Amino acid sequence: MSDERNTKARPLLIRRYTNILALYRKYWDAYGGWKEIAVSPYFHASALLALLSGWKLATTEDPWFGYVLDVTPSMLGFTLSGYAFLIGVGSERFREAMRGPEPDGSPSPFISLNASFVHFIAMQFLALVYAVLGKVFCLTDIFTSCLGLLIFYYSLFLSLATVFAIFWAAWEYDRSPKEEDNEGDAV
Repeated sequence: MSDERNTKARPLLIRRYTNILALYRKYWDAYGGWKEIAVSPYFHASALLALLSGWKLATTEDPWFGYVLDVTPSMLGFTLSGYAFLIGVGSERFREAMRGPEPDGSPSPFISLNASFVHFIAMQFLALVYAVLGKVFCLTDIFTSCLGLLIFYYSLFLSLATVFAIFWAAWEYDRSPKEEDNEGDAV
C-alpha cells in the first residue's frame, strides 16, 4: 500500500518542483538575470562595502550575522506589506497600459516592476537564511563574513532601487490621463 501511494505522489511532487522552478525562471528572466546584477551599481557598492567591512568583522568578536538578524526581519515584513499595496495601486486604465509584453518582446513595465520587488524580497530572504545558518554553524571566517555581508548590503541597496522603481511607476501614473468614474469624479 505504501509503495502504491509513493508512486502516485511522485508525479505530483515532481510537478510541484517543476512548477516552482518555472516560476523562478520567469522572475529571473524578467529581472534580467546575472547580467542585470553584473552591471548594477547597487551590487558594486554592496561588494565594496562587503570587502571593506567583512574582513574587519571576521577578526572581531562581533559576528557579521548579528547585524543581518537585527535588521532584515523588520525590513522583510515592511517590504511584503509594501508589495501587497503596490499591486492594488493605480486605475484600471493605468494598469492596463502597463501590462502586456513590449513590442520588442521584453517584459512589460508591470512585470519589470514586480520582478524588481520580487528580487528585493528574495535577496532579503536569502540574507536572512544565510545569517541564520551563519549563526547556527558559527560561520565567521573572512569568506563567509564577506559573502553574508554582500547579500545583506545588496538587499539594503535594493531597497533604494525598488523605491526608485516605484517612483518611476508613480511618475508614469501621474502623467496618465485622468479617468472619470460613473459619478463623474476623477479617480
